[in-house]
Amino acid sequence: HGVRRSRIPPVADSAEVERKKREKEQKRVDEYRSLMQTVQQKAASKEYTQEALDLTTRLLSLNPEFQTGWGIRRRILLSGLLKDADAETRQRILEGDLHLTMASLQQNPKVYCVWEHRKWVLETMTDADWGWEIKMVEMYLEKDARNFHSWDYRRYLISSILALPSDPSPSRSKPLPRPTTESELAFTTRKISANFSNFSAWHYRTKLLAKLWDEKGWRPDAKERLERVDQEFELVKQAIWSDPNDQSAWLYHRWLVGEGCLDSLVYYKRLLVRLLEAQGDATRHEREELNLACVEMLDKLKEVDPMRRARYQDLSLQILPARR
Repeated sequence: HGVRRSRIPPVADSAEVERKKREKEQKRVDEYRSLMQTVQQKAASKEYTQEALDLTTRLLSLNPEFQTGWGIRRRILLSGLLKDADAETRQRILEGDLHLTMASLQQNPKVYCVWEHRKWVLETMTDADWGWEIKMVEMYLEKDARNFHSWDYRRYLISSILALPSDPSPSRSKPLPRPTTESELAFTTRKISANFSNFSAWHYRTKLLAKLWDEKGWRPDAKERLERVDQEFELVKQAIWSDPNDQSAWLYHRWLVGEGCLDSLVYYKRLLVRLLEAQGDATRHEREELNLACVEMLDKLKEVDPMRRARYQDLSLQILPARR
């Protein structure tokens, strides 16, 4: 994802350095196995104490991808430390989990269970800082704009924020952001403009536009909707011209037209031919010109995209009968 790979082979370590690395790694493995066994024993005996929570902290710091460890941690919190805690204590404990997940994401921002635990923390807190979460996920998208985990978390944040009452709440000490569909579309535009090869941003855009149609009450033939679709076609055209081999823009184009790009071309051509046929024999020459233009376009595609030559040939055969 935008990180240049080096073709220079790494310098091999000496035997002594290699031995020390193995010893250090084995020590970490032994510590991890011991911690995992202890944590599972405490969970089986329902020891939901601060000591058990601290053990899960050490365990998950060594391996944030241990999904069972996160589940045990939630059980310790819900059935132990949070059970009879007041609002202030509850907030303090859960903020500790936010710090733990942040440290885990800094190790690897593509771990499902870490993002899911962070969602759980926000939903369990009495005073979540949703505005800071938006800034945090924007920071991760700045580092890697194509990380779909970050995009999924952003969609979660937006839907959660919009589901909260906008009226001030006694339990809410931090300002609540109010994102809109248009503001989210603008965000995806910025990310796509920075890098057209961003499938997650294009995908999010399909969801936002569908939501916008519903919010505005725009029917498929509404003037405003058609104008917006024209703008989208212009955006995706720029992406395709910039990198015609990238699939993300083509998939978005496919969503816009409702079918595959070339299939849609043939469909609209046939529709126009049928409209011309309804006008009588005087339009035979116009129909022939349309057919020839489509066949010529497919012939050019065979040259520039030989991998799909057979596909273009099939489409040509669908058009040729209409020329006879």
